[in-house]
Amino acid sequence: MRTRAPWSAAVALLVAGTLVGCTAPEPLASSRPVSATPDGPTSVSIEGSLTAADLDVLSATRFFFAHRSVGASILEVGIPAVYESLGVSLGTGDQSPFIDYWLEQTDDPTAKIREFEATIRAMTATELPDVALLKIGYIDVWSGTDTARLFETYVTSMTGLETDFPGVVFLHSTVSVTGWNPEDNVAIERLNAAMRDRYAASGHLYDIATIVSTCMDGRTNVASTADGQTYYSICPEFTEDGGHLSLIGAERAATELLRIAAIAARSQ
Repeated sequence: MRTRAPWSAAVALLVAGTLVGCTAPEPLASSRPVSATPDGPTSVSIEGSLTAADLDVLSATRFFFAHRSVGASILEVGIPAVYESLGVSLGTGDQSPFIDYWLEQTDDPTAKIREFEATIRAMTATELPDVALLKIGYIDVWSGTDTARLFETYVTSMTGLETDFPGVVFLHSTVSVTGWNPEDNVAIERLNAAMRDRYAASGHLYDIATIVSTCMDGRTNVASTADGQTYYSICPEFTEDGGHLSLIGAERAATELLRIAAIAARSQ
């Protein structure tokens, strides 16, 4: 099913979070993507915080966001919370700058890449967004995933789109890590390292993996398997169940996405 985000549900979730004593985090300073090392990144690098002016820039932008459940938390919970905290009105329906696209879930993660590409290519000139992002989920990458093939498919598809649609800024995303199987997180890190190596320098990389594995106290939630493979895990305060985002996690992830999207919008 493909729909715009149900903003009424987002408001209900935010109210529920307030009733149980959740508090909004401090605004997230942006994170600089860092390729994995044996010790891992130790802190979030500060490049600037999100401002109301950034959100005003986005108000005139069409942002196409293709995703599944973690993306839904960002769009339906995190983004409304950020707009409210900065005192900026977020439109609903056609007045919203965000085009909320739900991808089909299959056993083949490359199917999401093909669906994203086909959807963009099927748009008319007036339907094309200013900014577009495909977010592959943690459910798509596990210990048995051929991450090299997945990455190659992604790069081929995105390179073709960037060539054929120069008026669209395509953002790129790492895969959110979980608090579950370390071997799955190892595979996620292999893919994320490749994404950082390819796209970090462009300024168009949304490194959600670094965001959710950098805890509120600045500590990086990093560990190694018995055979010495580095992996990152989501910080407990940012998740409800080890994978999906909590209110704090959703707002933190949304803050960085909005910051990067505003930079992309300004480049139009």
